[in-house]
Amino acid sequence: MALAGKRACGQASVEEGDGIVSLILRGKKLYRAWRSYKQGAQFCRYHPLRLWVEPTNHCNLKCTMCPNGSEEPMHRGFMPLNQFKEIINQAAGTINDIHLCHRGESLLHPDIVRMTAYAHSQGVAVRLNTNGTLMTSELAEDLIEAGLSFISFSFDGLEQESYEKIRRGADFHDTICRIGAFLETKARHGHGPVTVIEALDLGEGGLEMKKSEFLSNFKGLPLDAFRVKAMHNWGGNIDLDAGRESYSYVPCSNIWYAMVIGWDGAISPCPQDWYFRETLGNIEDMPLMHAWNSRRMMSIRHAIAGGHPERVDICRNCDLLWREVMAGLPRLNLGPFLTEQLLGYGKLRRLIGRAK
Repeated sequence: MALAGKRACGQASVEEGDGIVSLILRGKKLYRAWRSYKQGAQFCRYHPLRLWVEPTNHCNLKCTMCPNGSEEPMHRGFMPLNQFKEIINQAAGTINDIHLCHRGESLLHPDIVRMTAYAHSQGVAVRLNTNGTLMTSELAEDLIEAGLSFISFSFDGLEQESYEKIRRGADFHDTICRIGAFLETKARHGHGPVTVIEALDLGEGGLEMKKSEFLSNFKGLPLDAFRVKAMHNWGGNIDLDAGRESYSYVPCSNIWYAMVIGWDGAISPCPQDWYFRETLGNIEDMPLMHAWNSRRMMSIRHAIAGGHPERVDICRNCDLLWREVMAGLPRLNLGPFLTEQLLGYGKLRRLIGRAK
């Protein structure tokens, strides 16, 4: 495998700190990405801020709002641990964090704890998204000890009937118990990852009352946030009318700050590219920075910045290009993203969270 240089000595450990130096370094990186986005730059003279790295695309559920619930065939597998380590060796010292998931349930990977521990040892913050159905107290213990920085539990449908109708194969009460067990383990440690529960906006009536009753299951436990997220059509891979005519076109910011690496090493510009229809190359023979500023990546940035998503297959039918805007940026997830990229996941991030 081709490697793209070595980790900058001491850089990652400084940026993962909580002091003013960390804040300044993160701010500079974020400013470069923002300026390139606003200018519609094709060539980015900085490294990605975040990587999505997919341990596996296998999943134990068949959720109705997810392409995994469809019958379209997909080649499935697990990323070898050695390949994951070489990805981290390329990225350490330059990226802020990795999202250790994409299309599947990452807790199915037998080396998920080792992956987390290795990335953490190289100064890379690790984010994990899970449906929570495979979480155990022992696994919670191992992930916390491995240095996990952030975990979000996807929990769609705040009542048993709606949850089990959507999350096909899951049990409402069992999943609540498993999330609770994770939070209890975190409480015993006195530290642990920023922990969030995320639910899709399903248009249910009485959401606030249901939210209050649902969150009572975790009263007194160290849950940092509960977020309700808007539905989207996964780059046009599911049939969903998101009412994009209500919004103005806004260029997707993802291609100016992140990339995705599939379990088999394929590199994609976008986490909505469910079937990897737009691959930039493979990590086996293309260093990350070559992919980041490859000819194809630059042509995608040019098309999206110019308002021509129809020129890019994975963008043509994506409803995320029509969203609310704040300060010229897509509003979706903007607050959490800026908080994470500026403050990281350490003491300062948790202090701000408690103040809010």
